[in-house]
Amino acid sequence: MSPIFSRSPLTLLALLLALPPLAASSSSFPLPTIAIAAAGTNTASPHHLACGLVSNGTGYQLSCASVTNRSASPRKYGYGGGSTTPFSALVAGDGYLCSVDPISSPPVSMRWWDLNDGEEPSKRVYRGEALSAVAGGGEYVCGLVEKRIKCWRWEWGAVPEEVGFSALAVGGGFVCGLVAGTGELKCYGNGDAVGREPRGRDMLLAAGERHACAVDHRGMLGCWGEAAAVAAEAPPKLIRAVSTVAVGDALTCVLWGNWTVSCWPEEDAAVPPEISQEQFVALEARGKVVCGVLMSDYSLFMHNGTLHDHLHKRPAPLSPPLASWPSRLRLALGAARGIEYLHTYAVPPIIHRDIKSSNILLDASWSAKVSDFGLSLLKNLGTGDNAGGEEPCVTAGTVGYMDPEYYRLQHLTDKSDVYSFGVLLLELLSGCKVIQRYEGSGTPRNVVDMAVPYIESDRVHRVLDIRLPLPTPGEMEAVAYVGYLAADCVRLPGRERPSMSEVVGVLERAVAACEEHEDSPDGGEAALSRSCTDGSTTM
Repeated sequence: MSPIFSRSPLTLLALLLALPPLAASSSSFPLPTIAIAAAGTNTASPHHLACGLVSNGTGYQLSCASVTNRSASPRKYGYGGGSTTPFSALVAGDGYLCSVDPISSPPVSMRWWDLNDGEEPSKRVYRGEALSAVAGGGEYVCGLVEKRIKCWRWEWGAVPEEVGFSALAVGGGFVCGLVAGTGELKCYGNGDAVGREPRGRDMLLAAGERHACAVDHRGMLGCWGEAAAVAAEAPPKLIRAVSTVAVGDALTCVLWGNWTVSCWPEEDAAVPPEISQEQFVALEARGKVVCGVLMSDYSLFMHNGTLHDHLHKRPAPLSPPLASWPSRLRLALGAARGIEYLHTYAVPPIIHRDIKSSNILLDASWSAKVSDFGLSLLKNLGTGDNAGGEEPCVTAGTVGYMDPEYYRLQHLTDKSDVYSFGVLLLELLSGCKVIQRYEGSGTPRNVVDMAVPYIESDRVHRVLDIRLPLPTPGEMEAVAYVGYLAADCVRLPGRERPSMSEVVGVLERAVAACEEHEDSPDGGEAALSRSCTDGSTTM
C-alpha cells in the first residue's frame, strides 16, 4: 500500500491500484475506476471507504480500504459474495457502492452494495445495453444508455429522453450532462446547480454535494451551484490542460495534463504538501476526502513490463503480444489509441514528446498503455502554441524516435508524436532496435533509413521480423498496409503525416482485415490499399 497522508479535517489517500486502459476506444469517455463511499448513519462524521478496481490478471476486481481505520484489511467485493467476477467501472455515494460488470458483451449488469444494510447487502439494479458513462453521488447512480441519462434510486424526476449526452456527473439532488455534439451544460433535479449552468462549449464535468465544475473547450475551469461553496472552493480560472476534475464538499481538485494535482480547499481544510510532489493517473473526491492513484504505482503494476524489453531483451519464445502478426497489430492499435486520446480528448490537447517502445507498458492482459509523461507539453494544437504561450526553448525526446523537423526547427506540433509512433511501428514490424548495425553496414543506422526504402518499393517482406513466420497471404495484406502507414508517419515534412485519429482508423481497418483472415484464411478479397494510408496535409 502506498503512503497515506493525513491532515485533519482533509484526508488524502494514495491507493496502489491498477487501472483499465485510459481510453477504451477513440470515441468514448473512459469509465471511472476509483470511488469514495460514505458509510454509517452519522452524516456529520461518516466513515469513508476508498475503493478501486484492482487487476487480478484476467480482469479487475473491486477492493476497498478504510480511510478512517488505516489498520483494517482491504475488503474485496464480487457478485453473490464471490470474488471471481471482474468489473469494468465503479461509482459510490452515501452508503453504497455500485459496479458494472465487463462491457465487452452486452447485456451488462450493474450491482449495488448497500453499506448500511446487513440483511440484503447486494442486489442487481440494472441489466441491459452497454453504458458509455456512469456516475454516482448522494444516494443514487446515473448512467448513459445510448446517449440518454438513466438514473437508479433517484426520487426527483426524470431527464428528458429527447436530449442526447456525451458525459454526466451526479451531485447532491441533481445530475448534470454535456449535450452530445454541442458541449452545452444541462442540469436536472432540485440541487443548487440546477438553473445556474454557465453557457459555452464544455469538455469535462464533475459534481460535488453542493456545486459542480466543468472545463470548457479552451481549458478554463468554472464552477457553479451554492454560492458559498463556489466562492470558497473555486480555483483561479487558469487556462491549462486538464485531465480530471474532482469535486468534494470541502475542496475542488484538478488533475492537470502533466499528471500533477492542484487543490483549492475551504478555510477549515488543509491539503498535504506531499500531493504537489507526486504525479497521479486518476483522482476522485468526496466530502473532505480526495484519493489518487500514483503514476509510479500504476507503472509498477503493469505486470508485463515494457514493449522494449519484450522486443529486444527477453529470450525466446516471443511473448504473446509479439508471437503473431495479428497480435502485433492489435498492440500497435492499443498504443495508438492512447496517443490519440492525448491529442484529441485531453483539454487542451497534450503532446507526449517521448513516444518510444520503453514508454509502452503492458498490463496483465497484454494491453498497451502509454506512460512517462515527464516531457509532455500542453498545447493548443489549433494555434501551435503551448499552454503558457511560449515555445519550448530546448528540444526533448529520445534519439532515433525524435522528429528531425522538430529537432532542426525547434517547432513542436502533434505531428512530432506521429513521427515517433511511425518509428515505433517500424520497430514492431522489423523487431530491430531503433538504431543498430545491419549486415553489410559498418556504422549504426536508424530503422527508418533501413526500412522505408523497402516499404516504398513494395518489398515490405524484406523488413519483417525474422523471428516470426512470414505472414499468410491474408495477413501480409494487413501487415503491408501497416508498413505503408509507418512510412507515411515518418514523412518529411511533418504536414504530410496523418493525424493520430487517422492512424487509429488505418490500424482498425488493418486489425479487422487480419482477424477476418484468421477466421477464414481462404476467404475475402483484398480490401486495403496504399491510398487509404495517405497522410494529411494539415498541420
